[in-house]
Parts: sequence; structure tokens; C-alpha cells
Amino acid sequence: MRLHKIKPLYILFFMIIMLYVTPSNAASPWPMFMHDARHTGRSEYTIPDQIALMWESDVASQEITGMSISVDGDTIYAASADHYLYAVDASDGSVTWQYQAEHEFVGTPAVDENGNIYIGSKDDYLYCLFWDGKLKWKEKLDSDVTSSPVLSDSGFVVVCTDDYLYAYDSAGTSLWMYDQCGSYSTPAISDDGTIYMAGSGDLHAIDENGNLTWVADLTQAEYSSPAIGDDGVIYCPEGHNSSSPGAINAIDSDGSILWSYALGDMPYLSNPATGPDGTIYIGCDDDYLYAIDPDGSLKWRYLMDNSMNGSSFAVDATGNVLTIAQSANSSLVALNSQGQLKWSVYPDFEFSSQLPIIGIDGVVFVSTWGGEILAIGSGDQENIEMNGSIDESGDESDDESGGSGCFLIVSGSEDMSAPEMTVLVLGGVTLLMGIARRIKKLT
Repeated sequence: MRLHKIKPLYILFFMIIMLYVTPSNAASPWPMFMHDARHTGRSEYTIPDQIALMWESDVASQEITGMSISVDGDTIYAASADHYLYAVDASDGSVTWQYQAEHEFVGTPAVDENGNIYIGSKDDYLYCLFWDGKLKWKEKLDSDVTSSPVLSDSGFVVVCTDDYLYAYDSAGTSLWMYDQCGSYSTPAISDDGTIYMAGSGDLHAIDENGNLTWVADLTQAEYSSPAIGDDGVIYCPEGHNSSSPGAINAIDSDGSILWSYALGDMPYLSNPATGPDGTIYIGCDDDYLYAIDPDGSLKWRYLMDNSMNGSSFAVDATGNVLTIAQSANSSLVALNSQGQLKWSVYPDFEFSSQLPIIGIDGVVFVSTWGGEILAIGSGDQENIEMNGSIDESGDESDDESGGSGCFLIVSGSEDMSAPEMTVLVLGGVTLLMGIARRIKKLT
């Protein structure tokens, strides 16, 4: 039998194809609060330059408290104050299953690499569900859950109540509990497993065994969640009090404060995020979104239509920023990395207090106080106006008593063009062809 020599190019091509067609435990497009354990708020996908409303769905009867996305990107998991966790088809907004707790769910569900879903409730339980909505386990805590669950790279999950920080493994076994003395934010976890939690006005560093490593002496760091940069620096907001102004602090991994940027006499701040270039994004009660350079200097600020107290951010692969101010009828805005408006969504209803999330192909999902979810994707229309609501079947309704339309205005910035990276989300074949051409040139 004659053996044919196979060129290395074809072997590499075959290996890449296998990576695409073989199931894996890769992380979801948006697996937890602020996207990841470090709370960067950063997606691997790029939002569109122009938009269209893909669908609008009445999912819950009350506010949606947070959303995440399944490992395959096909399902949105939406927790609600109406006591239900909903699984929503990302392609059309239809509800595929729902799970009921005894009280309202809190925060954003977390999805592990095996598709298990973690979420806490005011019924004092931490729940873990299988991907199909069946209960895997639930564990009783000392009181109401007050944070979103966070998954570490090593596989444990942490969640806060009024008094304690709890850690469990994926089987529901209690690993440890830490007396956190009052925290109203979600902890962040670094790549080495250290948990950073704002509580009692300070920032606590706790190792993965539940032992306190150090405490950074701040003044009012308890309402906003910390974020961790790619270099391991922790960015922790603290609100204004009688002795000091509100600020965003950069804290080294040993607990020393590197710098502090004052944000004025405002008591409450947003949850920070970090861009791909290291920029720190933070919002304030003074209605401004601030972009801070990693050295602590101001890059730019953008005037929102209301307070940024409690807001959060979603940052795409090219540094575009999505956020919503916290007031009735505040708009969803998309800014480029220079602080210029790309587009806005102006509703005639109130978006929920939770951040927008970014799914596969850069589709943006955002929820409302009334329990709706909107999917915003790529389009070519300058203005889209919806009169009436859309029911589960997708038909328009003219019933004004139940209507919940929205008005969208698209505004393209003059200096932004579609980045070449967007070809990565157009499909594996395009990517493979590009790689093959590059390798051929080299060989």
C-alpha cells in the first residue's frame, strides 16, 4: 500500500476544524455577573455599529434581577423578583422552562463550564440547577442572599448573605464561611483564587481556603463590587462620607493603595469595569460616566441622562461600552472607547437596574422593570419605533393597556469604522479560510 505524504498545512487545518466541531466545556458568552469572576464586564464579541430590534419578549411578571447565557450561547437565564428563574431562547425570546423558588431570586445567575446554573434567593437558599431546569442541589444559608454567585477558575462558588461569605463546591458541599460583617456587593475572584470583597467600609482579601489575607482601610466600600484588572490590580469604589469624597481606588494585590481618583461629594457609585486597554469605567451620582487611565488620570467623561448609582457596564472586544443610567426612561447607550456616542435605545418604559449583556455575534440583551427582555442586533435602520407590545407568539398588539413599545435612535460616530475583528464572529469557516491563507503564505 502506498502512503501519501500529508502536508503540515492540512494537518493543522484538520485540527482547527476539530476544535470547532468537538463539544467542549468552554465558558459561555456571558456566564455570570459582570461577565467573569474578575468583574471586567468584558465580552469577546463586538457589538454592531448600527442596530435593529430583533425581538421583545414578556418573560417575567416583575423585574428581572440579572441575566447570564448558557455555554452554547443559545439560552438566556433570567432571574426575577417574581420568584422564577427563566430559560429564554436567545433566538426568539420564547421561554423554554422556568423554575420557582419560595421567594424572589437575587442578582445574576452564574453558569459553570458544565452548564450548571447557580443562583441565590431571599428564601435563604443557594440553588444549583442542571441546564434543563431540574434541581441539582440547594443549600440553606443563614439569611437572605445579598449578592450574585461568583464562580472561581478552580471550580468553587461564593455568595454573600447579610453576615457571611459562603463557599461551596460544584456538588453542594460547604467548603467554608467567612464573617464579612455586612456587604451589599458581589465579591470578585482573581486568577490565583483570592476573593476580594467590599464590606464594613473596607476591602477584604480572602484566600481560597477562607482565610483573611489583608484588609485595605477605606471608608465606605460596601455598596459597589470591586473589579480586577488584567495585571491583578483591584479597583474598588467607595462612596462619599463626612470625612472623604467618593472615589475609585486602585489597590495592589498586597493591599497597598496605588492611587485614588476623587469623584466628588456623591454617596453612591456604579460597579466598575475594565476595558481591553486597561481603562477603568466608573459611574457616579453626578450623572457622569468616567473613563480612568490605569495610571489614575482622567481620560474622558460622558454626561448620562441621570444618576449612575448602582449601574454596571458591558465592554465589547474593541472597547465599546454599554450602560444604562438609573432612572425611569433612561436610555441604553453605546459609546466607543473615546467616549463618543455610537447609538442609543430610548424606551417609553424603564430598563431594569441590571447591566446589559453581550451574547454571540455581539447581540445585546437588556431587561426591563416589567420583566421584559429585548434583543438588539445588527441592522441598517436609522430609526425604529414600536407601537404596542409583542406577545409570545411574536404578533404585534395594539392594546394600549399592555403596550410597552420603545423608540430607538441610531447615531454613528464619525471616527469609528467596523473593526476587522468582527470577521471572527461571522463563522468558523471564514476564520479557518483566513488562517489557511496566512499559513500558506508562510510555507
